[in-house]
Amino acid sequence: ESDLSNSDFEHGDVVTVSQPETLKKNGVTWSMYPNLEQSRTAVANVMKKKSGPTIKIQTILDAFKLVFTNEMLEQIVLHTNLYAKRYYDKKIRPRQDSNNIRSDSQIWKPVDRIELESFIGLLIQSGVHRSNHELLNGLWDISQSCPLYCATMSLQRFKHLLQFIRFDDGETRDKSDRLG
Repeated sequence: ESDLSNSDFEHGDVVTVSQPETLKKNGVTWSMYPNLEQSRTAVANVMKKKSGPTIKIQTILDAFKLVFTNEMLEQIVLHTNLYAKRYYDKKIRPRQDSNNIRSDSQIWKPVDRIELESFIGLLIQSGVHRSNHELLNGLWDISQSCPLYCATMSLQRFKHLLQFIRFDDGETRDKSDRLG
C-alpha cells in the first residue's frame, strides 16, 4: 500500500514520488505510477486520418453493417423462422386441433431481415442508454421511455423474437460440441 494518501495533500499540490523504474533494452522506461505532468501529445503520435475498415463508415448503419453482414443476418432469419415454426408445430397446433380453436396470435409470422435489423437495433439502443436491466413493459411505455421502442415493433412481437432468435440449426448441431 502506498505511503501517500489523498488527505495529506491539498488540491493542486505538486507531489514528487520516488518510484522504482525499470529500463528495458529498447530504451523505454517503465514506472508503476502515472506521470502527473500534463502536456500536449507529440505531433508524431497524433493520428490524422482513419485507418482500417472505419474509413468507409459514414453513418450508424454503415457501422452496423460492419458487424452484421447480410449473409449473417440471412442465416439468423432462416434459423429463427425454422425454430419458431418447429415450436408452433409441436406445441401450439396439437392444442388447436383438439379444441378446434384457431387463433391468429398463435401463428408465427416469419421474421425478415429488416425486422431482424430493427430488433437488434432495439437491443443496441437499450444497451447504449443503459436500459438493459429495465422491465420490457417500461421500455414500451411512452411516458417512461423513448417512443422508439413502440414505434419500431409491438412489445409482444419483441418478446416473440427474443424467445425464438437462433443463430444455427439446433437439430443439425454436433451433439458432442460443448460450445454449440
